[in-house]
Amino acid sequence: MLKLACKTLGCKLNQIETENIANVFVQAGSELVGWNDRADVYLINTCTVTSKAEQKARREIRLALFKNRQSVMIITGCYAELDADALDFGPRTVVIPGSKKNSIAKLAPALVSAVLDHEDLSEVIHQYAFSGESDPFFFTLPHKLFHTRPFLKIEDGCSRRCAYCRVCIARGKPQSLDANVVLERVKQYEALGAPEVVLTGVNVSLYYSNSMNFEALLAFLIDNTKTIKFRLSSWEPDRVSKAFLEVFSHTRVQPHVHLSLQSGSDAVLARMNRPYTRAMVVQAVERLRKARNGFFLGADFISGFPGETDADFTESLNLIHELAVGGVHAFTFSPRPGTPAYTMKPKIPERIAVARTEALIAAGAKERMQYIQQNIGVKKEIILESLEEEGAMTGMTADYLRVYLPGIASTVNRQVVQGIIKPLCDSSLANLFDVEADILEA
Repeated sequence: MLKLACKTLGCKLNQIETENIANVFVQAGSELVGWNDRADVYLINTCTVTSKAEQKARREIRLALFKNRQSVMIITGCYAELDADALDFGPRTVVIPGSKKNSIAKLAPALVSAVLDHEDLSEVIHQYAFSGESDPFFFTLPHKLFHTRPFLKIEDGCSRRCAYCRVCIARGKPQSLDANVVLERVKQYEALGAPEVVLTGVNVSLYYSNSMNFEALLAFLIDNTKTIKFRLSSWEPDRVSKAFLEVFSHTRVQPHVHLSLQSGSDAVLARMNRPYTRAMVVQAVERLRKARNGFFLGADFISGFPGETDADFTESLNLIHELAVGGVHAFTFSPRPGTPAYTMKPKIPERIAVARTEALIAAGAKERMQYIQQNIGVKKEIILESLEEEGAMTGMTADYLRVYLPGIASTVNRQVVQGIIKPLCDSSLANLFDVEADILEA
C-alpha cells in the first residue's frame, strides 16, 4: 500500500487544497501517515508570504527526501508557482505550480499502482504530473483527514495590489465558484450532517458570480438550506457594508469575524496601499457590534513595515486594545521580490520588528483572556471536533473559543451540544484550549 505524507505551509486555503488532494489518494487506496513518518510519497504545499516560509519549505523537502531514499516528493503551492527552479531537488521531485495543483489528483491511481507493481515512482510523477485541466475549485467531499468542520473554497485570486503581498501575483486575478455550485456543495455538507461550513478564499470579499456578490451569495445559501451554519474565514474592513451587516446578523452566521487590518497607523496603511483608514476600521467594528453583540473579533497585523515608526507601531498596539481584538495574527514584515515594498526604505531592523510582533501577540492574548473571562458561566453551543486521550473531547464554540471537554466521549453521540463555559482546570492545556465546559443534557 502506498504511504502518503502531507505538509501544508501557509494559509487555510492551502490546507483545504491539500486535504482535497489527500482525499483522492486515500480513495485510491493510499494510507495517510504523518510527515515525520517514512512514506512513499511526500506532498508539500508551499507558501510565499515570507522568506522564512520559503526557507522552511526547502528544509522540509530535504529532510523528507533523506528519510526514504526511494520516496518521491510532489511540490506545489504559491512558492512553486513563482520560483519553481528554487524547488527542483532532482529526479525524485516534481514541482507543480500552485495554479495546476489539482492535477496532482491525477497522480494518485498511477502512484498507487506503481507501488503495488514495484515500479519506479520518480518516472510516474513526471509522466502524469501535468495531466488534466486546471480547476481552481477542485473539490472532494470531506473525509475529515485534517478538519472536522468542512472548509469550502469559493474564491481564488485577488485584484488588490497591497504593497507587501506576493500572493496576489501567485494566485492571479479573482475567480469565483458559480453560486449554484456553491449551494450544491453546501447542501452535500448539510446532508452529511455538518453543523457548519467555513467559506474561504484568497479574498472572499471579492466574490462575484451569477450577479451575486458575497453578501448576496450568503443570503442565497441561507435561504436555500435548512440548518447548516456559516463561518467566514476573513473579511476586509472597508467592505463592512449595510448588506454585509444585514446578513452577518442572521443567526445561522457564526458570531466571529477575522478582519485583515494590517496596521493601526494611517501613514503605514497608505504605504501598504490599503484602501481604508484607522477611523474607518473603528467605525466598521462599531457597526459590526451593533449588528451582532458579543461576536469574537480576530485580525491580522504586520509589524516592521518599511518606515514604521515607534508612534506608528503604538497606533497598532492601541487599536488592538481599543477594538478588543482577541484573535491576533501578527507577522513580521518580510520583503518579497516583485512587490513595491521590496525596495521601500527605511528598513526596520529585524530585532525591532520581531519585538513589535511579540508585543502585538501579547496584546491580543490579553484581550482574548478578557473575552474569556466575560464568558465564564455563559451557555454556548459547542461543535464537537475530536476525541482526545482518556475519553475527553475537543470542541469549538460559535464565537471561536477552543473548548476542552473532559470525560464525555462515552456519553455524547451528537456533533453539537450545549455547554456552560468554565475556566480550564489544568493550566498546562492553556496553549491548546481556551476554556472547559459542562455539557447540558439535551
